Amino acid sequence: KDGCYVEVKALPPQWICHRCEWDREISSDETDEMSLFSMNRKIKAAYIKFNDHDCPNFTYCAMLLGLMAQIINKLKSYDYGYIFSDPVDPNDAPNYHDIIKTPMDYSTIMSKLEDGGYAEFAAMRNTNERNDSVDNEVDSQTAMERILCGVIRDINQVFHNCLVFNSESTSFYRAAEVHIRKWEAYLNHFVIHRLPQNVRRFIETINLSEPSMQSKEIKPTPNAVKELEDIKTVVKSDKKTIENCANEIET
Repeated sequence: KDGCYVEVKALPPQWICHRCEWDREISSDETDEMSLFSMNRKIKAAYIKFNDHDCPNFTYCAMLLGLMAQIINKLKSYDYGYIFSDPVDPNDAPNYHDIIKTPMDYSTIMSKLEDGGYAEFAAMRNTNERNDSVDNEVDSQTAMERILCGVIRDINQVFHNCLVFNSESTSFYRAAEVHIRKWEAYLNHFVIHRLPQNVRRFIETINLSEPSMQSKEIKPTPNAVKELEDIKTVVKSDKKTIENCANEIET
C-alpha cells in the first residue's frame, strides 16, 4: 500500500512498511536546523514591494517563504530528489507536454521564490481564473498569504504531474509517493502550526496525496495504435476468409 514494494495480501496484519515510516520521520538534525525560523534576505528583497499597510504580516510571511525554501532544498537532496529537481526533458518524454499542462519542479519553485516570480499570486483577488471553493479564503488573504498559497500549490503540482504521467508500476510513480510522504512530514512538523489561518484553510481544500488540479488524459502510444491497426487488419482478413469458405460450401 502507498508505494510499498510487496503484495499487501501476503503481509501479516500488524506489518509496518519501514520505508513509509522512514519517509515520515524527522531527524533531530532536521529539527534543530528547521527550528531556526530566520529571515532569508534574498527572498525578502524579492517581495519587499508588498511591505506596506495592505500586508501587515509581511515580515512573518517572508520568513515562512524562507522556511519553504529550506524544505525544497531538503526535498532536492532526499532520496530520488533528482527526479523532481529539474524540468522534464522533452527528449526523455516526447509526449510529456501533451499530457502535463502545468510543468513544475523544485528548481523552478526555488527560482520563482528568489526572483519574485510568485508576485503574480498577490493579484489573485482581481482575477476571475480561480477555484470557486476557495474564493472567500483568497479574498481575505493578504498579498503575502496568497504568495505562500502559490508556493504550496506548486509543490503539490510537482507530485501531481508525476502521478498523472506515470503508471503506478513505475519507479517514478513510487518516487512521487516517497516525496509526498516526506513533504507532508515537513509540512506537519515545521509549517502547519506557523501558517496564518487563511493559508491553513487553503491547504484544507487540497489533497496533497492525490492532487486533482487537472484530470489525467489517457493517450494511446504510437505502438498501441499500430497494434490496434494490425489487429483490425487480421480481423478483416479472417472475416474475408470465413466468407470465402461459406461461399464454397454453398456451391
